[in-house]
Amino acid sequence: MSLRVRLILLWALSSLLVIFLLFITGFLIFRRFSPTDQEILIEVLFPFRFHLLLPLVFLVLALIWGAKWFLEKYWFPLERMLEELELVRTVNSSLRIQTQGSTQLKALAAKLNQMAANTELTQQEIKKNIEQATRSLEEEKHLFEALLEHLPTGVIVTNSEGHLLLYNHQAQQLLEEKNGTKPGLGRDILKIFESTDAEQVLQEMRIQSDEPDGIPERSFFLGRNGGSLKVTAHAVMNQHHLLEGLLFYLEEEAQAVESPDSQFVSSQSGNKMTNHIRLRNRPIYYDFDLFQKSLRHPELNDVSIRDLNYTVFDTETTGLDPRGGDEIISIGALRIINRNILFDERFEQLIDPKRKISKASIAIHGIQPQVLEGCPTIDKVLPDFRSFCSDSVLVGHNVAFDMSFLKMKEVQTGIVFNNPVLDTLLLSAVVHPTQELHSLDSIADRLELEIDGRHTALGDAVVTAQIFLALLTLLEERGIFTLNQAFEASQKTHYARLRY
Repeated sequence: MSLRVRLILLWALSSLLVIFLLFITGFLIFRRFSPTDQEILIEVLFPFRFHLLLPLVFLVLALIWGAKWFLEKYWFPLERMLEELELVRTVNSSLRIQTQGSTQLKALAAKLNQMAANTELTQQEIKKNIEQATRSLEEEKHLFEALLEHLPTGVIVTNSEGHLLLYNHQAQQLLEEKNGTKPGLGRDILKIFESTDAEQVLQEMRIQSDEPDGIPERSFFLGRNGGSLKVTAHAVMNQHHLLEGLLFYLEEEAQAVESPDSQFVSSQSGNKMTNHIRLRNRPIYYDFDLFQKSLRHPELNDVSIRDLNYTVFDTETTGLDPRGGDEIISIGALRIINRNILFDERFEQLIDPKRKISKASIAIHGIQPQVLEGCPTIDKVLPDFRSFCSDSVLVGHNVAFDMSFLKMKEVQTGIVFNNPVLDTLLLSAVVHPTQELHSLDSIADRLELEIDGRHTALGDAVVTAQIFLALLTLLEERGIFTLNQAFEASQKTHYARLRY
């Protein structure tokens, strides 16, 4: 029950209590008269009974007007002001509070807006100083990328638990061609290698990490798609001689060294988004903050929302009725690792629905039927999408709609999506309960996020991911820190009652 509804109920109960007390008082006074006086009093007052009720009617109307005036002039504007002030403080320093309500609240809003403007200027100055101070670090980062650029072999770095921190394009290409698997930041290296030899080698290296003589390098071979891929594993030790991570070199057996000019570098850093740096066409993907994170969570419900991996996705469909035969025609998704959006690790696929597409749907997403001819069907796409989503929490906007389509395909494809699910629509209602609009456009406007590529599956997934990262900060401001707390808060909103 929202605070606004509680206030209205409180006013109604208070009004009924006042009326009840007036009746009780009048009744008690009436009982003190003798029976004869009571009859006389009734005989005198009865013709004026409607006139006697007029003060009571005026009292009720006065209570209604007073409550309405207080709520509209003070309470609701103050409630909205607090929400907007939280936005200014946390995610959108350029937002200004709307001047609504009483004269006093308008004056307060003007003062707060002046403070917000001064704070924004200070933040801009601090940001400028930080950018100047980090130039030397950027130069070192570019040097690191340039060194990896000239390595002729594939390189993979993991933390001590085996989750990917870095891989270059050579490693990605070799794994896809020789092993039929794809690497990704934060993923388990054993699920990528898919080899019992690799599992045995890594287990032995972890056991040997306690030995004073150190850990010798170990080698093993991979290869499912023809050819043989040699993998050499090295231990990365910290200053305390503890196992910090693992370094893998991948090379095709007896392969010639390729020219380093045919690849490119793409690095991932920063707090929110991936930055792209070009160095002669060689991509390197890394996030060394994952060195400090443990990604093996036996129970996700109590895990901090900061530490989870997310797959943000969206679908486009032939219509709005999955039970009536409508189908998915496009899936777009990308991953969030360590609160960074991995734009280079994305899933985007058109799907042949084997049925007509409604004109209303085409007007929204613009996908013409002829574009889908020859595309894979849903039973071919969902296994790859399920693999892309593994070990992550699913995130979508109004995600009950998308999940209903995936649910309808469980029997046909045998693919079950049992990942935990969060909905940015519900989370927005949690952090902004007084706002009436919670569409992607409305939320992005409140958070001052740029929107590009709307009404495409991948474009909407990108916007949803940006909104989701901003909402995480606002959730923590409201004392919501774990996945279970976020889910429980979502289920208390009005929108959680919608079913598809």
